[in-house]
Amino acid sequence: MSTFSYNHEALRNLHIEDTVLLDRLVDFESARSAHLKKPRNKVDKRISLKEADLIGNGPLAVISPWGVYDFEPTTKRMRVKSLTPGIPFEIAQQTTGFELLKPEGDIPEIPMIPSDILDVLRTEVDPGGVFTTMPS
Repeated sequence: MSTFSYNHEALRNLHIEDTVLLDRLVDFESARSAHLKKPRNKVDKRISLKEADLIGNGPLAVISPWGVYDFEPTTKRMRVKSLTPGIPFEIAQQTTGFELLKPEGDIPEIPMIPSDILDVLRTEVDPGGVFTTMPS
């Protein structure tokens, strides 16, 4: 007999007659309790920035689908260096969680990639589209 109350229509649709295994899977409290009882290794697994090879001045630029950004040398705030064709500053700003610095005057557009280079990227470098397609 089942410990939990299940949607019987869903069980029939999934062809599940015996819910004993399901009971074990959804019994979160006993799983949590068992997890907490596991012995824990008290070794500090943190490493230094030097060991992680993170010593330096940080990134020089950030590249996104909307533009290329760099950092203002004094304040270290991110600023727009150039934008993807057709993307206004306001859209680039909306895609961040902080205020971007806007350069004086017109913001340069990123040059379009020639079609022959795009073809190589799509067919030879990334034929599965992992890096060259936008997630939906």
